[in-house]
Amino acid sequence: MKPRIPTPAPFANWPETLIDPARFRDEQRRLARIWTFLGFAHDVTKDGDWFRATIATRSVFVQRLGDELRGFENRCAHRSFPLRNADKGNGPIVCGFHHWRYDKNGEAVDIPQCAVFGGSPGDLAARLNPIEIDTCGSLIFGRFAPPGSGPSLRLYLGDSFDILAAISGASVAPKFVTRTVEANWRLCFHANVEDYHGPVIHA
Repeated sequence: MKPRIPTPAPFANWPETLIDPARFRDEQRRLARIWTFLGFAHDVTKDGDWFRATIATRSVFVQRLGDELRGFENRCAHRSFPLRNADKGNGPIVCGFHHWRYDKNGEAVDIPQCAVFGGSPGDLAARLNPIEIDTCGSLIFGRFAPPGSGPSLRLYLGDSFDILAAISGASVAPKFVTRTVEANWRLCFHANVEDYHGPVIHA
């Protein structure tokens, strides 16, 4: 009988994702299903407001459509052209390539010269790839919904949910600082979130 070799934990060898394209793709597939912070509610206060964000290297956008926040992958169902080419804006969901127009459910409702495709927009059943959206205070999170839905945002954040909701309610808009680091983002992230690095290296 052969000895059983234990299967490594999914992220046990995360440094390999820095150099192995196959492991990187697998990691991004997994991360796409995890709740990811996307932006702030104050950026989508008016009907039609939208902003662009990223989930696991995939471009997405969040838009206020009436009283609801909706999110979709940032690619047209026709030719995968990006629907949003700026960081934020206001307006209907219309592709700039062939002017396909989508409703709040991400379904194509107006397609120029649709007869070319052999039917009406409803017959084609073309739709955008949705992302699941939830909020914590003024923070907006999203994910590509996993099979079985996975944990709710509240369950995922645990005890942090109420803390984040409280501190995100500040009346002053947050200030952003951006700095380019010529290295994989994860190396910097790991060095900053652990308690060990700071006092040892930057005492």
